[in-house]
Order: sequence, then structure tokens, then C-alpha cells
Amino acid sequence: MKLHGKVLRGRGVKVLLWRRGDGGEHEVTVTALPLGFGVWLRQKGIVQPEVPVRVARDAQGKPMRDASGQAVVREDRSDASYVASVEQYQQRLAMLVLWQGLKDDPQVSWETVEPAVDGDWVAFADQLFEELEQAGVTMGEVVWLCEEITNFTNQVTLRVEETRADFFPAESCRSSGSG
Repeated sequence: MKLHGKVLRGRGVKVLLWRRGDGGEHEVTVTALPLGFGVWLRQKGIVQPEVPVRVARDAQGKPMRDASGQAVVREDRSDASYVASVEQYQQRLAMLVLWQGLKDDPQVSWETVEPAVDGDWVAFADQLFEELEQAGVTMGEVVWLCEEITNFTNQVTLRVEETRADFFPAESCRSSGSG
């Protein structure tokens, strides 16, 4: 792809000062997440769990039915297994955001070995978590780094969207509402 006659290459990078709880400070270079990151996650088996459903019951404990006689179901977001699955998904997502955002920084190295393209990426994310836990990285640090990486990714996306006018005049991109 070209923009203003120049070939676009690579993704944006940003240098952060990572302040650790022990008083240490480390400069890290984060890279914006790639455009297809969400698709990549799903292809690697990192998917958000489905909310379980249960049959709705009336005050007497009988299944409720809709106008066509079908049982009415309700989402059960309090199901303990579902809650644990969501927490596990969020943990794996955070680990892969961190890994993807930091993997091009030559100052950052991981003990956990990146799996093959068709390897076990779920286990990889879990091993990254164990590695960070052993290194004494706190939940607050993980949240901060993930926010920095995703916010930076969104800023890069916003800058690209701001240049849309170079490609499409504003009025030609929008529906006039008539018609």
C-alpha cells in the first residue's frame, strides 16, 4: 500500500518508561498490534467463552414458555465455570497483547519459547503468565502495559483514520440519508 506516494511499512513504535514496584525503571519499546490481531487470536484458539444459558423458571419452579411454546432461556453470567473461563480468557489475552506488543523490542527476551504457527498458543499464553509471575511482575504492571499497548495501537489507528480524507472526500463517504 502507498500513502502520498510512499510505501507504508511496519507498524508504529513507542518508547515507554516502565516503572516497577521495586523502584526500578526500564525503557521498553512497544509496537502497535497488527490489524488482524483479533482474527489471529481466534485462529490460535484464544476465544471468549460463551455465556451459558439456563431455562427460566416461574415462581413454582416450572419452565417458562414464550408465545410459541418454546422454553425461555436466560444467560447465566454468575455460573462459576463461566466466570473462571472469562478470567482465564482475559489473562491469556493480556499475555498475548504483552508478548505481541513487546516482541520486537531487542531489550526484551522471553524464556517461554514461541510455538510453531500451528502450535499450542493457549499453553504459550499460560506459560507467559507463569514467566511474568516468577519475575515478580504485578497485575498493575500488566494492566498498565496492556493499556499502553492498546491505547498506542488505537492512536495509530486514529491517525490512519484522520488521513482518510486524502483518499475519500468526506461527503462522498457518507450516506446523505436520502434515497
